[in-house]
Parts: sequence; structure tokens; C-alpha cells
Amino acid sequence: MTTTRKQYSPKFKAKVAVEAIRGERTLSQLASQFHVHPVQIGQWRKTATEQLADLFVDGRKSKRSGEEAEKDALYEEIGRLKVELDWLKKKWVCWTERGAAAGGTGAWGDQCGAAVRTFGGEPVGTVLPGSG
Repeated sequence: MTTTRKQYSPKFKAKVAVEAIRGERTLSQLASQFHVHPVQIGQWRKTATEQLADLFVDGRKSKRSGEEAEKDALYEEIGRLKVELDWLKKKWVCWTERGAAAGGTGAWGDQCGAAVRTFGGEPVGTVLPGSG
């Protein structure tokens, strides 16, 4: 025969924890009144007192942490874009050297051919019109 665990609502837990924090009655008296084990009441009281300080946190500080998370995300995107830009600049040099070589043969043509095909055969200059 299986027994199911009792589940108490947060409102009930708060009521019992507040009574325990008041200290007007012992845990044994509260346990008999609310039909909950004294150890459970002690745990609820401990949880309530630990988390009580979080209720009075200034809301303005939480907005700052959200702003910092957004700031970190923007810095991450800036870093990613800088890496992409450096890669495109490198391939642009590679493309112009290949064009300067006789028909794209030689060392530059061999190293840069795959990068040019990555863009569908179009010159990288269309991606970076302002450079070069």
C-alpha cells in the first residue's frame, strides 16, 4: 500500500513559518496545531528567515544587472563581428593578390581559391565596398 506525500500550499507554509518566527509557541505546539512535523516547521522557518532579505532588495539594482547582461551580449556580438571583419579583410587581400597574379596561379591562388568559392565566386569586394 503506497501513501502519497502531503503537499502544502505556499500560503500555508508562510503562515506556519510566521507563527514559528514569532516564537509565541514551541515547535511541538505548532506541530500539533497545524498537523505538521516539528522538523518540517523548523525547515520552513529557516527558509523563510534566509529568504526574507531578498524581499527588500531595491528594484533599481536588478535593472542594472539586466543592463549588464545586455551590455555583455553586445560586447560578445562586437567581438564576433570583429573576427568576421578580420577574416573578410584577410580574404580581400588574398583575392586582390590572386587577381594580380597571372591568372590566379601560384601560391596565392592555391591558398585563396576555397575562400573565393565560399562566396559563390563573387569577389569579396562586394561585401566590403568601402575598403581597398
